[in-house]
Amino acid sequence: MTNLTGGNMFLFSYNGVIENKTPHEITILDKDGVIDQVIPAVKGDEWRLDEVTTLQGYINGIRVTKTEYCCSQLPEPKEGVWYIVSALFKLHYPNRNDLLVPAEVYRNGSKVVGCLSLGI
Repeated sequence: MTNLTGGNMFLFSYNGVIENKTPHEITILDKDGVIDQVIPAVKGDEWRLDEVTTLQGYINGIRVTKTEYCCSQLPEPKEGVWYIVSALFKLHYPNRNDLLVPAEVYRNGSKVVGCLSLGI
């Protein structure tokens, strides 16, 4: 890790492996909206959240359940490896800094064009 100082302060700069675990290619745009990089999706290699629902009780005769989510494919963190996942996936693993989500998303109407960054 290299700490950088100067005009635009940021916390780190790494070289490493970024694996896309979503079913969609991820298009990274530069500040002018031009495609900088495309990180392809690997068919059959996407991660999904497994869900386990348990009955908690009843309200007025209606079942009340609790659903917990996890991913059986999620490995332990590895030095120099990051994974692009969906925002919903990341919400279930808030302490994992190796999970990245598309951030600063650009849209054309309802169609996602790309993103300016990957968020931790």
